[in-house]
Amino acid sequence: MTILAFACQRDTLSAALDRARKIVAARNTIPILSNFLLRLDADGTLTIKGTDLDIETTVHVENVDVVTPGATTIPAHAFAATVAKMATGRLQIDATDTHLTVRGGRARTTFPTFPEQDFPDISNKHPTHTFTIPHFDLRRIYEKCDFAISQEETRYFLCGVFLRPIAGKLVATATDGHRLSRLELDMPDGAGDMPGIIIPDRTVSMFRELGDKEDLPIEVDLSERYIRLRSPKLTIYSKLVDGTYPDSERIIPRGNNQVAIVELDALMAAIDRLLVLTEKDTRRYRMEFTAGQITLFSKGDNGEAEDTIDAACDFDLTVGFNGKYLQDMCKTMVGPKLRLEMGDASAPPLIRDEGDDTREIVLMPMRV
Repeated sequence: MTILAFACQRDTLSAALDRARKIVAARNTIPILSNFLLRLDADGTLTIKGTDLDIETTVHVENVDVVTPGATTIPAHAFAATVAKMATGRLQIDATDTHLTVRGGRARTTFPTFPEQDFPDISNKHPTHTFTIPHFDLRRIYEKCDFAISQEETRYFLCGVFLRPIAGKLVATATDGHRLSRLELDMPDGAGDMPGIIIPDRTVSMFRELGDKEDLPIEVDLSERYIRLRSPKLTIYSKLVDGTYPDSERIIPRGNNQVAIVELDALMAAIDRLLVLTEKDTRRYRMEFTAGQITLFSKGDNGEAEDTIDAACDFDLTVGFNGKYLQDMCKTMVGPKLRLEMGDASAPPLIRDEGDDTREIVLMPMRV
């Protein structure tokens, strides 16, 4: 007996499946977690859900031609790949209790199914705070903070972005203990009394998927341990990291009084040239600040290199940095100039982007 049947355009369905499958594992010890939940309503709305029990994604496809409303689950990656390779045009899809069939042109593919009730639902928590934030701001959190998120699972409380209100601003911070990125955003209405939350790395990476290039309003619901983000294109429901984030404001060295101004493009070019000849395990650079210039030195198994760039500075200082960390930082900057606020050789500098006054970056120095 048919429990679900509909028709729709291949490109529309393929785009929705691609957006929903990014958090679904192709293989899983719990088979249902490798599946999509498909739910078709009589009004022509097809809902596609995927989950790994920590994150749930939901995509809606509107104006589907309904034959039989209903629900089932199917292997996510195989179904998405098959739909993408079908001939352009209209697809016919129907499901019984045991299998689902996709027809496009002269091709036909059949998949095994599991019943709807086997699919887990993690998105039934009552929100304590609700507000709306521009998608542009969420994209900036990803673009400006993601590089500094820790990948060490033993320090799980650093494996995400810390989001909290500070002095009338919504502040996003990420650090792995070696570098820190801080971003200030305008405070959304309703977010001023929200608690500090740690949004997991994988959830932050999904911020890009909530919209394309347009600046859509994103609805945010917070509960004690979960966050939901809703756009017209996608809904993300995610667990929050359960831990205490370190007091990152305390370690930002805003009192450094030796200032160097450097062209972003010149610094990036020098870093890129020298990165070839660095120790693979440390990527150590030595930077020498002197009047009117900065000289960078690197050394590796195959030789050594140096490069000098112009800078507006009037002090002498030698300090070491991880060259890869410098490069990652520079890729997130607007420029055209960076402001390096230095302490002594053992003190971390505060780095500001003169093209973006909402950012502060801290890099821990290395011994040279």
